[in-house]
Amino acid sequence: MTRIVRIIVFSDSHGDYERLADIIGRHRGDADMFIHLGDGEEEFLKLAGVHPELDMRSVRGNCDWRSSGKSIGMIQACGKKILYTHGHNYRVKNGLSGLCHAARGMGAKVVLFGHTHTAMSAAEDGMLLINPGSIAESQKRSYAIVDICEEYIKPQIIPL
Repeated sequence: MTRIVRIIVFSDSHGDYERLADIIGRHRGDADMFIHLGDGEEEFLKLAGVHPELDMRSVRGNCDWRSSGKSIGMIQACGKKILYTHGHNYRVKNGLSGLCHAARGMGAKVVLFGHTHTAMSAAEDGMLLINPGSIAESQKRSYAIVDICEEYIKPQIIPL
Protein backbone atom coordinates (compact mmCIF):
# COMPACT_ATOMS: atom_id res chain seq x y z
CA MET A 1 0.00 0.00 0.00
CA THR A 2 1.26 3.47 -0.87
CA ARG A 3 2.20 5.63 2.08
CA ILE A 4 0.76 9.14 1.89
CA VAL A 5 2.28 11.94 3.97
CA ARG A 6 -0.22 14.68 4.86
CA ILE A 7 1.14 18.14 5.68
CA ILE A 8 -1.10 20.94 6.94
CA VAL A 9 0.35 24.28 5.86
CA PHE A 10 -0.67 27.71 7.12
CA SER A 11 0.75 31.18 7.10
CA ASP A 12 0.16 34.72 8.22
CA SER A 13 -1.96 34.03 11.30
CA HIS A 14 -0.96 37.43 12.74
CA GLY A 15 -1.96 36.68 16.33
CA ASP A 16 -5.11 34.65 15.58
CA TYR A 17 -4.41 31.91 18.13
CA GLU A 18 -8.00 30.63 18.16
CA ARG A 19 -8.26 30.06 14.40
CA LEU A 20 -4.84 28.39 14.35
CA ALA A 21 -5.83 26.16 17.29
CA ASP A 22 -9.05 25.23 15.49
CA ILE A 23 -7.20 24.12 12.34
CA ILE A 24 -4.70 22.08 14.34
CA GLY A 25 -7.55 20.49 16.32
CA ARG A 26 -9.38 19.68 13.10
CA HIS A 27 -6.37 17.83 11.64
CA ARG A 28 -4.48 16.43 14.61
CA GLY A 29 -5.80 12.96 13.82
CA ASP A 30 -5.07 12.90 10.08
CA ALA A 31 -1.91 15.01 9.63
CA ASP A 32 1.67 13.82 9.73
CA MET A 33 3.08 17.33 10.06
CA PHE A 34 2.06 20.97 10.52
CA ILE A 35 4.11 23.79 8.98
CA HIS A 36 3.60 27.48 9.75
CA LEU A 37 5.18 29.77 7.15
CA GLY A 38 5.65 32.84 9.32
CA ASP A 39 3.95 35.97 10.59
CA GLY A 40 2.42 34.21 13.54
CA GLU A 41 5.30 32.20 14.85
CA GLU A 42 4.56 33.19 18.46
CA GLU A 43 1.07 31.65 18.57
CA PHE A 44 2.26 28.65 16.59
CA LEU A 45 5.06 27.95 19.07
CA LYS A 46 2.57 28.24 21.95
CA LEU A 47 0.40 25.62 20.26
CA ALA A 48 3.44 23.43 19.61
CA GLY A 49 3.98 23.48 23.38
CA VAL A 50 0.37 22.42 23.93
CA HIS A 51 0.76 19.57 21.41
CA PRO A 52 4.25 18.10 21.90
CA GLU A 53 3.05 14.85 20.32
CA LEU A 54 2.62 16.55 16.92
CA ASP A 55 5.34 17.22 14.34
CA MET A 56 5.15 21.03 14.13
CA ARG A 57 7.63 23.19 12.23
CA SER A 58 7.82 26.89 11.49
CA VAL A 59 9.89 29.68 10.01
CA ARG A 60 9.90 33.33 10.90
CA GLY A 61 8.20 35.95 8.79
CA ASN A 62 8.84 39.65 8.37
CA CYS A 63 6.37 40.45 11.20
CA ASP A 64 7.91 37.97 13.68
CA TRP A 65 10.12 40.71 15.09
CA ARG A 66 11.30 39.01 18.28
CA SER A 67 11.95 35.67 16.59
CA SER A 68 15.33 34.04 16.49
CA GLY A 69 13.90 31.23 14.35
CA LYS A 70 15.20 30.26 10.97
CA SER A 71 13.87 31.88 7.80
CA ILE A 72 14.00 28.73 5.68
CA GLY A 73 13.47 25.04 6.27
CA MET A 74 13.88 21.87 4.23
CA ILE A 75 12.31 18.45 4.76
CA GLN A 76 11.91 15.28 2.74
CA ALA A 77 8.68 13.35 2.28
CA CYS A 78 8.34 10.27 0.09
CA GLY A 79 11.70 11.05 -1.52
CA LYS A 80 10.76 14.62 -2.44
CA LYS A 81 12.59 17.68 -1.09
CA ILE A 82 10.28 20.34 0.29
CA LEU A 83 11.49 23.88 0.89
CA TYR A 84 9.44 26.10 3.20
CA THR A 85 9.88 29.80 3.85
CA HIS A 86 7.86 32.92 4.48
CA GLY A 87 8.83 34.45 1.15
CA HIS A 88 9.69 38.04 2.05
CA ASN A 89 13.44 37.43 1.64
CA TYR A 90 12.73 36.41 -1.96
CA ARG A 91 10.41 39.39 -2.63
CA VAL A 92 7.52 37.11 -3.61
CA LYS A 93 5.11 40.04 -3.76
CA ASN A 94 7.06 41.15 -6.86
CA GLY A 95 7.19 37.73 -8.51
CA LEU A 96 8.39 34.19 -7.87
CA SER A 97 11.59 34.07 -9.94
CA GLY A 98 13.94 34.64 -6.98
CA LEU A 99 12.22 31.97 -4.90
CA CYS A 100 12.19 29.52 -7.83
CA HIS A 101 15.88 30.10 -8.52
CA ALA A 102 16.81 29.48 -4.87
CA ALA A 103 14.59 26.39 -4.61
CA ARG A 104 16.02 24.90 -7.81
CA GLY A 105 19.53 25.40 -6.42
CA MET A 106 18.53 23.42 -3.32
CA GLY A 107 16.94 20.62 -5.34
CA ALA A 108 13.40 21.24 -4.07
CA LYS A 109 10.43 19.61 -5.79
CA VAL A 110 7.88 21.42 -3.61
CA VAL A 111 8.08 25.02 -2.38
CA LEU A 112 5.80 26.27 0.41
CA PHE A 113 5.70 30.03 0.98
CA GLY A 114 3.51 32.73 2.49
CA HIS A 115 3.73 36.53 2.83
CA THR A 116 1.32 37.51 0.02
CA HIS A 117 -1.87 36.44 1.87
CA THR A 118 -3.06 35.04 -1.47
CA ALA A 119 -3.52 31.30 -1.87
CA MET A 120 -2.14 29.65 -4.97
CA SER A 121 -0.82 26.37 -6.30
CA ALA A 122 1.12 26.20 -9.56
CA ALA A 123 3.68 24.06 -11.33
CA GLU A 124 6.83 25.79 -12.57
CA ASP A 125 9.76 24.02 -14.24
CA GLY A 126 9.12 20.70 -12.49
CA MET A 127 8.48 22.30 -9.09
CA LEU A 128 5.19 22.70 -7.30
CA LEU A 129 4.74 26.14 -5.67
CA ILE A 130 2.13 26.36 -2.92
CA ASN A 131 1.00 29.40 -0.95
CA PRO A 132 -1.70 28.50 1.61
CA GLY A 133 -2.90 32.10 1.83
CA SER A 134 -3.56 33.69 5.20
CA ILE A 135 -5.70 32.32 8.00
CA ALA A 136 -6.22 35.90 9.23
CA GLU A 137 -6.25 39.43 7.83
CA SER A 138 -7.69 38.48 4.48
CA GLN A 139 -11.07 38.54 2.82
CA LYS A 140 -10.33 35.03 1.57
CA ARG A 141 -8.88 33.20 4.58
CA SER A 142 -7.39 29.80 3.78
CA TYR A 143 -4.80 27.14 4.54
CA ALA A 144 -3.50 24.15 2.58
CA ILE A 145 -3.45 20.40 2.84
CA VAL A 146 -0.61 18.79 0.91
CA ASP A 147 -0.73 15.03 0.38
CA ILE A 148 2.52 13.52 -0.88
CA CYS A 149 3.40 10.01 -1.96
CA GLU A 150 5.92 8.55 -4.39
CA GLU A 151 3.49 8.80 -7.31
CA TYR A 152 2.01 12.27 -6.81
CA ILE A 153 1.75 15.51 -4.85
CA LYS A 154 -1.81 16.75 -4.26
CA PRO A 155 -2.28 20.24 -2.81
CA GLN A 156 -5.69 21.48 -1.68
CA ILE A 157 -6.48 25.05 -0.69
CA ILE A 158 -9.07 24.99 2.11
CA PRO A 159 -11.17 28.14 2.49
CA LEU A 160 -12.14 29.27 6.00
